[in-house]
Amino acid sequence: MVLLAVLVVYKRPPTALPEDILSLINNAESIELYSLDAYTRDKDLEKFNAREMTATKFHGQTIYGSRRFTDEDHKSRIRKAIIDSAPVIENPFAAACFWPRHGVRFTAGDKHLDLVICFQCVNMQIYSPQREDSIQVTSAGKSVLNRILNAEGIPIEPER
Repeated sequence: MVLLAVLVVYKRPPTALPEDILSLINNAESIELYSLDAYTRDKDLEKFNAREMTATKFHGQTIYGSRRFTDEDHKSRIRKAIIDSAPVIENPFAAACFWPRHGVRFTAGDKHLDLVICFQCVNMQIYSPQREDSIQVTSAGKSVLNRILNAEGIPIEPER
């Protein structure tokens, strides 16, 4: 009985991430973590497409730095941070701002998924060949992503 109670306490809450997105996150062979300049988003995103992505931009945001990970330790920590940050939110609050400081690219074979995350306004944009979507997030994984970026010597834009 006690074991059952312990298992219930540690059960992961349901995620708001769609099943196809969750599958790509869990099966990614590489994960690239980005630190983004929150305040330099391209003004005309309708003109943005994959060919316009340069080494200094990630979905319209200037990149301070990034690091690609293929080792299981980093991939596991990043996956958990993202999934923990995306629970089903019963009463969503939609902030008008969008100042993302984190970006993540998951790659599995020829498939990729990009996430642009603003923990300040609790919003994450999802970009994949199959969908473009937005979900609300919590700041549950923010400190994990920040620690990884800091350990790599990559600066993070402070919140204002």
